Amino acid sequence: MSQSNLLIGITGSIAAKKTIDLIKLLQSNFEIKVICTYEGQNYINKHEYKNIDLYETWDSKRKNSYHIELSRWADEFIIYPATANIISKLSTGVADDVLTSTVLMFNGRVKIFPAMHEEMFLNKRIQENLNKLHQDFDVYGPRYGRLDIGDEGLGRLLEPFEVKNTLIPNITDKVYVVSGPTKEYIDDIRYISNRSSGKQGRALALESHARGFDTTLISSINYDDINTIKQLVFSDTKTLLNIINSIDISNGYLFMPAAISDFIPQRTKGKMNRKLGEKKIKLSPNIDIIKEIKNDNPNLTVVGFSAQLNDDINFDKMKEKNLDYLITNDVSNQDIGFDSNNNEVTIIDKNANTIHLSLKNKYLIAKEILDHVIK
Repeated sequence: MSQSNLLIGITGSIAAKKTIDLIKLLQSNFEIKVICTYEGQNYINKHEYKNIDLYETWDSKRKNSYHIELSRWADEFIIYPATANIISKLSTGVADDVLTSTVLMFNGRVKIFPAMHEEMFLNKRIQENLNKLHQDFDVYGPRYGRLDIGDEGLGRLLEPFEVKNTLIPNITDKVYVVSGPTKEYIDDIRYISNRSSGKQGRALALESHARGFDTTLISSINYDDINTIKQLVFSDTKTLLNIINSIDISNGYLFMPAAISDFIPQRTKGKMNRKLGEKKIKLSPNIDIIKEIKNDNPNLTVVGFSAQLNDDINFDKMKEKNLDYLITNDVSNQDIGFDSNNNEVTIIDKNANTIHLSLKNKYLIAKEILDHVIK
């Protein structure tokens, strides 16, 4: 069986040192050629590429049209790592070197693997440029982790083995993350809700997507910086149920850090007027949505989340809802409570085994949760 042709673009990031490790992982599956930008040459050891076709610039006499030849040769085309600079160039169609010219010639979807500091990745212009790319490119990562000069943040390049999984898929499961607070309306402008920030759910969706899973984020918060993750937005329990009933969640994994209201108020039409005096609001118990989902989808692995005001472990809640996993945290602790970037949780499985994850950033908590749930 003949090998597919893989073209790899390298740009000017210190993370380019990982590219040779990726090539070693993929050499048995692909014929590989590499285009390295002028700045990218500062971050690779050319001796390691002596047996690889490496294109750095046009030939001195401009006789060879590398961008045409390479674009037609490649079956797959990735940029690993992709800097803020190359992302911005590609979003506007710049073709000022071999790499960008070849991208414009390539008749397929280029896979982009960003690597940069968090401040750069979350910069409004970079997010706008990434959003432009989504129509024609596939973007994977970055993830939270160690960055240059000893920093930590959302900007770490995916590891070579994770990139291999995106090129040679061996992951077929779908992942659904339901996140954020519901808003249950009292009248046409007022509602009851809670302080859930949705940060842990967002972190889970980003980590799942970075690992190559087909990820859907169902959230009450509409994000514009989650790359190519499919996003469905709800407001109250009713709209959430409509979304759940409109998609096939019979298999895969459901993570549900959403803060669903326990009570539904009786709604008043229009706007309540304080001049009318005292107003009593009738609250009725809400349905147990996660229990219903599991009952309707027995093959779905369901992970519930329980925000508690203490660190007691409630095994009864897990059995009552027929959950596969329950993740608890103590929101009375201000270090891990609402709006915090950190979390400390306990994972409980069906056999009442518990694993405690110590205090750390929610992105790192998401990584460990996925490690334990999706083997």
